[in-house]
Amino acid sequence: MRCCTSPIVKGPSIVVIGGGAAGLVSALHLSARGAQVAILERSEQLGGRLSVPLDEEWKSDPGLHLIHGDGPWSQTLRKASKVRLPIAPTPELHVLVDGHMSQPPFGVSGGRHGETSRFAAYKWIKKISARSDPGQRWMETVDSFDGLERMWASILGTLVTMEWNPDVLHHTVRRAMSNGIRRHRLGIPVHGWADCIGRLIFACEQLNAIISTGCDVTAVDVRDDGVVVEMSEHDPISADAVVFACSLSNTHRLVAPLVPPVKPPSANLIRVAHAGVQLDAESMLRPFVADFNNKILTLNLAHSSPNRLPESLRGTGSSLESVIFEVDEESIESIEARWHTHLESSAPGLQRHITETRLLQKSIVDHRWKPGSDYNRTTLVEWMSQNRMVSVAHESSDHHVLLDGTAIRARKAADRLFKGRRGRRGRRRRSA
Repeated sequence: MRCCTSPIVKGPSIVVIGGGAAGLVSALHLSARGAQVAILERSEQLGGRLSVPLDEEWKSDPGLHLIHGDGPWSQTLRKASKVRLPIAPTPELHVLVDGHMSQPPFGVSGGRHGETSRFAAYKWIKKISARSDPGQRWMETVDSFDGLERMWASILGTLVTMEWNPDVLHHTVRRAMSNGIRRHRLGIPVHGWADCIGRLIFACEQLNAIISTGCDVTAVDVRDDGVVVEMSEHDPISADAVVFACSLSNTHRLVAPLVPPVKPPSANLIRVAHAGVQLDAESMLRPFVADFNNKILTLNLAHSSPNRLPESLRGTGSSLESVIFEVDEESIESIEARWHTHLESSAPGLQRHITETRLLQKSIVDHRWKPGSDYNRTTLVEWMSQNRMVSVAHESSDHHVLLDGTAIRARKAADRLFKGRRGRRGRRRRSA
C-alpha cells in the first residue's frame, strides 16, 4: 500500500477529515464529480481501522471484516481500480460449543453441503424475508430452533453482521443474509486490507485529490464565505465544505463548539479485539472456527489466503487471525484470558506450536443507532448540510453492514453536498 504525503495547498473546494475507508470513498465520489478535494489524516498512515503495519513481514490485518460478494464495497473498489477484487471463499465453518466441535449443514460461501443445506441457507431466509417485521421474526426464528441448530443460526447471523449482541443483531441481519448468504458470496480479501486501501488511494490520486497525513484537526469554523479548518501543526485552510469521515466521537467533538440545534445522538458501538499468532505447523487446526461460548472467530490464513503469510511459513506453518467480541467493555487482560482459553479449546496442545504472538488491540468495527435517536440524527444532518458540512457516520446505510455500510454512507454524504449533480465527464447535471 502506498501512502501519499503531498503538501497541503490552500483553498481546496472540499476538505475530508479522516483518511480511513470512509474518507477515501467519500473523496473518490467527490473527485469524480469534479470537486477539488483535500484529505486530512491524523495518523501517519492511511486506512483507519483497516490500516496494516508496513514494516512487518507478517501482515497483521485488523480483524476479519468479511466481504459480501458483489456488494457496495466490492463495487466501489472495482470502479476505483477497474479490476475485480480478488476474494477467497470462506473455508468450512466449525462451531465450538461447550468444548465440542460441530459443522453446520450449510456453507457460508460455497455450494450446498448435502440436501440438509436447504434448511439453513434457503428455508428460513425465505421465511424471514416474507415477514413485515424482519427484526422480530429473525429472533423468533432463531428461538424456534433446538440445540445445535440454534447455535448455528446465531453464529451465521454474527458472521454476516459482525455483531454478537442479539438486541442489535436483528436490525441488520435481513439485508446481510440476503446479500451474503443466499448468494453464497461471503468472502475474504485474498491480499488483505492493504490491497483494498491501496486501490482507493491510487484512484483518489488519479483524480488529483490531495492526501496529507499527520494533520490533526482541532477545530472547524463556519463562516459566511466558507469553512475554516484548523490544525495543530499546520496553518488553517479554507474550503467550501467539509466532510467528517472520522469517528463519531471526533465528529461530535468538532461539531459541539458550533452549537448544533440538537444533542448529537449516541450509538451502540460494535467493539471487538483482534489478535493473531504464528504457528510452526498446522497440526489439529481447523480452517475457520466460531467459538460460541467465548464469542470469538478464528481464521487460519494458510487455508484462505496463504499469500498473506511470511515466506518462512508458507507450506510449513500457519497464521491464525482472531476476532474477540468485547463483553461490557472488559479489560485487555480479561479479553486475553478468554482468547487463550479459546485457542486451547479449539486445538488442545496448540500453545506449544506458537512461534510469535501479536498484541491484542481493541477497535470499533461499526455502530448502530439506538432506538429513538432518528429525530436527533436527521435534525443534525440537516443542520450540518445547511452549514456546508456532512458527516459520513451520521448518514443512513439502509441496514447494510460493515464495509458495505461504510461505502453506502460515504456515497450518500458526497451526494448530499452535490444535491444530485452527476459526474464531470459529459454527464447530465441537474440544478441544485
